[in-house]
Amino acid sequence: MNQREIDLLNFENQLLNTRKKLNDLIYQCANEQPGYEEKALYQEKIQHLETELTYLNRQFQLLKQVEQPVYAKVENNASQTYGQPATAPAWNPADRRPVNVQAWIQTPKRAAHKDYEKIFGKNFMGIFASVLIFISLIIFATLLLPYLTDTMKLIGLYIISFGLIAAGFVLVNRNSSNKFYVALIGCGVGSLYITLLLSNLYFKVFGDILLYTFILVWAVFVKYLTRLKSLIFHIIGQLGILIASILGVLLCVHDSDAQKFLVLTVFYFIASIVFAVRDKRSGNADSDEAETDDSITYEQNLCLHLFKSLNLIAFLFGLIFMDSSTLKTVNILLIMAYILFEFYFSFKEKCTHGLAFQLLTVVNSIVFILLFHAMDIIAEERSFAFMYLVAVAVLFYVNLKNAEYKIISEICCFTLIYLGCYNYPLISKHLFAYLTVIPFMLYGKWKGKELYLYTGLAYLAGFFFILEKFSSSSTQIIEYLIMLIAMYAVFLYVCRTEELIAYKIVGYVILCLLTMISVRDTATAFLSLPFCATGFSTEIALTPIKASLITFFTVAAIHLILNQLEYFGKEKPVEIMMYAVNGCLMAAGCRELYQSVWQIPVILVTVLLFLTNSKRLLQKYSYAGYYVMFKYTVLLFCILNSYDVINYLISICLLVFAILSIVIGFYKDTKSFRLYGLLLSMISIFKLIMIDIQYDSTMENAVSFFVSGVLCFIISFIYNRIDRSFQKTE
Repeated sequence: MNQREIDLLNFENQLLNTRKKLNDLIYQCANEQPGYEEKALYQEKIQHLETELTYLNRQFQLLKQVEQPVYAKVENNASQTYGQPATAPAWNPADRRPVNVQAWIQTPKRAAHKDYEKIFGKNFMGIFASVLIFISLIIFATLLLPYLTDTMKLIGLYIISFGLIAAGFVLVNRNSSNKFYVALIGCGVGSLYITLLLSNLYFKVFGDILLYTFILVWAVFVKYLTRLKSLIFHIIGQLGILIASILGVLLCVHDSDAQKFLVLTVFYFIASIVFAVRDKRSGNADSDEAETDDSITYEQNLCLHLFKSLNLIAFLFGLIFMDSSTLKTVNILLIMAYILFEFYFSFKEKCTHGLAFQLLTVVNSIVFILLFHAMDIIAEERSFAFMYLVAVAVLFYVNLKNAEYKIISEICCFTLIYLGCYNYPLISKHLFAYLTVIPFMLYGKWKGKELYLYTGLAYLAGFFFILEKFSSSSTQIIEYLIMLIAMYAVFLYVCRTEELIAYKIVGYVILCLLTMISVRDTATAFLSLPFCATGFSTEIALTPIKASLITFFTVAAIHLILNQLEYFGKEKPVEIMMYAVNGCLMAAGCRELYQSVWQIPVILVTVLLFLTNSKRLLQKYSYAGYYVMFKYTVLLFCILNSYDVINYLISICLLVFAILSIVIGFYKDTKSFRLYGLLLSMISIFKLIMIDIQYDSTMENAVSFFVSGVLCFIISFIYNRIDRSFQKTE
């Protein structure tokens, strides 16, 4: 090995060690939550590293072109020395040998491609062929019926059924690859099932119990036939059990026979267990079967769980219309236990596709809840508490399964949880926040699941309907206020480190609205208490006004604190939201000024709201001065107008404010202030002369004109003085 090869190998060792350090860094960063500034720094460093990697790649390509034979030899040695093992190697820090980092990168295995064309063409076409043969046999039988006795008809049906089965077996033994022969057996099996039903329903040869026994034997036989073609006979057998279950349910409901219903339930359990037993043998040695063995296994499992759910729905409707009895309760408990076993076996199935699992989970959950409701052993409202418990349990169930399309089951459970809490008064009046909003927000924060965070917001919005429906007594209103405080605290805790902008915006707006409703109702109830109300009609009439003012003070105080702390971040959508809420509170403050109750506190709070964000806007936007001065003008006008100040005095005050705006504009070198001051001064003078002055008092007119003239002179003096200052500096 010459020096160049040694240098290349040394460089490769350094590269592998660098890859090891990079993987360690990735692991470290994945387990840390860097701040906003650290993330920006990381992004900048990553860009520099990408540039360096690009240059290294170009140099490596040049090296390959210059030293192609040496590179091939070194690459061969490296592949032999550092080949990809089946499992990741353990690394000891004391061991200085290079580590194969490529072994850490696991290439995901591609899922086996399912040939659905072959599945439908070879499997389901046999079922369609069997259905067509059934129809042809029925038409042919209608032509011969007038000439046959009942005994001849029944014997003929059994002969045709067993004849088709026997012919199919003989032909399959000769050529097992011909799918038509398998379909012929399926046709005979279906004919035998129909013959068994007709023997009971039409010919009355044997009773219901014997019919179910024969159908059970038929199911065992069909299960045995699944060795030939599992999917076709699996579907035929499940269809037979489903039809028998539906007919049995209809008969039991018609006769109000709970005892026979219990026998039917036991029959279904046994028949379902027959098809749930797995055949571990590979089946036919045909190459086509071997290719689709995995897909057929999945389809068989899907068929099994699908027909189970259909049968459970049939039993559910039957039990709903059955008269209440002890046997009915026992029957419901048996079926509910069976559903629990179905949940267990569905969880254990290793299906590659999660959509069917989620849909069947939803159906079985709803059936389970409705069955409990149909027992009628507890009050109807308490069954909603059971609905809540089942929905929470199913949420944990689908999260442990971690199959695809999990959102389907989760949305269903979220809906059931809200319906259960809304319709059960004990939860709605006392526990709603502690069973919905708070746990879901905390769980979403703990597990980093955005869906659960937004679900908590949805429940928070649903609190509006709880307030509307159940808020009545003063005690209840105070309890709802405590719930709101707890939900507000949890929301602020979640937003402390959460970066979901939409979550912050929607949650804060909802909480502002809820705070307004809850605080207003609580204040109204408190002010209406005997020790607060004086009994005078005027004081009683002021109760809604005082409650409105308390609500305004509360919401404004919370907003001012959060805005000053910039609690929700500095992102532009968040700032726009805070500006919008602040604007609504400013408008509310101007409205509350005219209530003539607690005037000074209202003015102080309103002034604080108007001052909020002014400095921030002026620092960001040069044209923000127009908006800032305009809102101060509105505030000044509303304060003066709320005290019923004479119009021409308001105009003079506005003119004074215009002069102040011009002075501040020169002092802060803010052109927008100066231009706004000039515009406001002209508007104030026009308002004073054309609208406010009543020309019936000479003294008042003279004083007003004089004051206006002096103010205009002051404006002119300011501009002249400023202009001279500029000339001297030049």
